[in-house]
Amino acid sequence: MPDESNHRFQAEKNESLSSTLRVSSGPGGPFYDWEVVGLFYSALHYVDAYLATKQVHPSGHSQRDFWVSTEPKLRQIYSNYKNLYDRSIDARYRLLAFNAKRVDALQRDRFIPLKQYML
Repeated sequence: MPDESNHRFQAEKNESLSSTLRVSSGPGGPFYDWEVVGLFYSALHYVDAYLATKQVHPSGHSQRDFWVSTEPKLRQIYSNYKNLYDRSIDARYRLLAFNAKRVDALQRDRFIPLKQYML
């Protein structure tokens, strides 16, 4: 199982990918949807880094959601985590459109507070 430092490293990689995608563009335009997905998976690994210190290694989203919603320290960031998860579902499966303004707001209002709290 990955330890805390492995999860933190992956969180940083996912956040970096999300930022890099802003300057990339494909046939359909900028990859705003994948920026959202990158932010969520970065948040996921910050959560998993903390859980690894408790010897907890969720095997999927439902187990992780349980821990984020019930673990006293993680309950503080549950609404941000859940919102990032829901927006990643919107991007991946519901194919909802995102734009720079919406991604920036998600990063500012949900991701950055979660990251700062977890660090």
